[in-house]
Amino acid sequence: MPKAKPKEYYFKKAWKLFSLYTRQKDKDWRENVRCITCNWLGNWKECDAGHYIHGKGKQTYFNPKNVHAQCSRCNKWKSGELGVYAHKIIKRYGLKEYEKLEAQRYKDYYWTIEELKQIIKKYEN
Repeated sequence: MPKAKPKEYYFKKAWKLFSLYTRQKDKDWRENVRCITCNWLGNWKECDAGHYIHGKGKQTYFNPKNVHAQCSRCNKWKSGELGVYAHKIIKRYGLKEYEKLEAQRYKDYYWTIEELKQIIKKYEN
């Protein structure tokens, strides 16, 4: 019988696929996307999938309303530009959706292997 893969394997695979989806979902015909926070325009392969609410142990980790194409400068060097990011989320999805995200900010979440497999299946296509 083959050895079962650890949860970390599924988590990494789910993130890789979700990140690809996130960085590609808003690309234009030239393969470019805009950074959600500073409006930098560049190829989707050159940007990050930046979280508004950070943390692998959060229920929002794989939520498409919490993760968007973001340039490395904003995502890494400016810690996500969270003030601007919050404004953009409200503008894009409305105050109610923003408040739903915020309500989950301090709730820890433990992904099951089955949930991770479902995320992988969803974003493989």
